[in-house]
Amino acid sequence: MCLRVVAHPHFDALILMVIVANTIFLAFDQYPELDADVAGTLAYANHCFTMVFGLEVLFKIIGLGFKQFIKEKFNQVDLAIVILTSL
Repeated sequence: MCLRVVAHPHFDALILMVIVANTIFLAFDQYPELDADVAGTLAYANHCFTMVFGLEVLFKIIGLGFKQFIKEKFNQVDLAIVILTSL
């Protein structure tokens, strides 16, 4: 099932849209500090984006198998970003 999901043409488009949305949300972070409610909303959104990207990596690892997943340089960068973001 995971392989069918990650191999679907719309999967990459969806992930690209999430990346663009994440970038927009990151652009809202500014100096001076934002209102506490806005900062809280941005922090919550950041956690949601991290979970989506983590699920993307997990689905790809399950669907492709770790050996096939790790062969592609883009997936290596993706995995490193997800791990570093989760720390």
